[in-house]
Amino acid sequence: MYLPPLPLLLLLRPLSPSDRDIDAARPGQSIGCGAEFSSFEPTTFRGKFHMYAYAVYQACEGRGGNCIILSSMELPHFKYHPNPTATGSIVPSAEVCPVCGESRGFAYDGIPYGSNELEHICPWCIADGTAHEKFGVEFTDTKGVGGYGRWEKVPTKVIEEVAFRTPGFDSWQQEHWFTHCGDAAEFLGPMDKEDLEQMGPEAIEVIRAESGQQGADWEYYFSKLDRESTATAYLFRCRHCGQLGGYSDCH
Repeated sequence: MYLPPLPLLLLLRPLSPSDRDIDAARPGQSIGCGAEFSSFEPTTFRGKFHMYAYAVYQACEGRGGNCIILSSMELPHFKYHPNPTATGSIVPSAEVCPVCGESRGFAYDGIPYGSNELEHICPWCIADGTAHEKFGVEFTDTKGVGGYGRWEKVPTKVIEEVAFRTPGFDSWQQEHWFTHCGDAAEFLGPMDKEDLEQMGPEAIEVIRAESGQQGADWEYYFSKLDRESTATAYLFRCRHCGQLGGYSDCH
């Protein structure tokens, strides 16, 4: 499901506060695991807070003692991938980034092109281009920006922004990045049947048309779309006119 961006938290030790703690907290106050609400209202964190706290706890388990996991920095903004935590490309992590040598609480959930061993790259080292400059890695194949000639050509600087300084995503086959209005589009995420239905008829038609299927064949294929198995859709939105685009593939 596509989710809007959420603010980040400062997790100081692997303990999760209760709902009562969250409800009672006020801006500027620290609770259970050291989450300082700053200027945010505590209701912003209900539900999502527990997911982050649990994920970090699992990552710290077995290390002993308290772990400083997540800096108070906000995640960098990626204009072509505006919500990478919701799409699953950036995940909570206690691992040390191999580029900057720091454990910053979040990491890229994948292995970029150009290396079989470079894992857990932090989003900050992706955004400022350090990961590409230092190791020559790419997070999307440059030829995949525009779908290997399927969609519009875009300037080299756009291709480099997507390939070198934007978190990619995993697909069953080769990743394609939708382009439109002379620019790369925003990646909205991997989608299953229910996700596409929530996005509306335009999203469904985009994926149907790309698949080339109709009638009963399409209905069967559509029913099998899943984010974790079988076949998955990948949806994008043009940054200029709002048109949706994308494709699907299967293993």
